[in-house]
Amino acid sequence: LAAAGRSRACACGEGILGESICPISEGDFSLSGFINTGTGTGIMASLSLLPVLGTWWYLELLILEMGKGPLLRAAKYFLVSFNMFYLLFLIIPNCTHAFAHFLVTGAFVMSMLLHMCCVGYSASRVMRGGSRVAAIVAANSALGVVSLVFAYLASAAYDRMMDWPYGFWLGGGPRPAFLF
Repeated sequence: LAAAGRSRACACGEGILGESICPISEGDFSLSGFINTGTGTGIMASLSLLPVLGTWWYLELLILEMGKGPLLRAAKYFLVSFNMFYLLFLIIPNCTHAFAHFLVTGAFVMSMLLHMCCVGYSASRVMRGGSRVAAIVAANSALGVVSLVFAYLASAAYDRMMDWPYGFWLGGGPRPAFLF
C-alpha cells in the first residue's frame, strides 16, 4: 500500500461494497460507506424498491378509505419529498460529497418521519370505525416513528463507543430498515 501511495486497501468507490468493507479500513462504518459503489447502490435500491412502493400503496388505500384530507395531502407531499431525497442519497456518495450526502440523508429521514406522523395520526382517527387497513397503517407508523427515535438514540450512543466493534450494527445499520 505504501508503494501505491495509499493508506487503505480501497479508495472511494472501489471494492465491491465501497471502502468500508476493504480489509484495511480507516474510520468508522456507516451504511453510506457501503453504497459508494455501483454495486452497493444497486443492492440498496433493489432492496428498498418494494418497501418504497408499499408506502405509496398504503397511502392510496387510506385516501380511498378516508378521502383526501389535509393530513393525507401533506403525507403525500412528504412522501414525494422522501422519494426525491432518497434518490439523491443514492446518487451522491459520502466519500466525495460528504456534506451534501449528510444533508440529503437528514432530509429523507425527516420527510419519512413527517409522512409517518401524518399517516399514523390519520389512520388512528379512522381505526375506531373498525378499518383493518387503518389499524395496520397506524401500527406500522407508530412502530416506524418509535424505531427511528430508538435508532437515532442508539446512533448517538454509538458515536461515544467507537471502539465497540458492533456499535455500527446497533446504531447505524437499523435506521434504513425502520424507515420502511
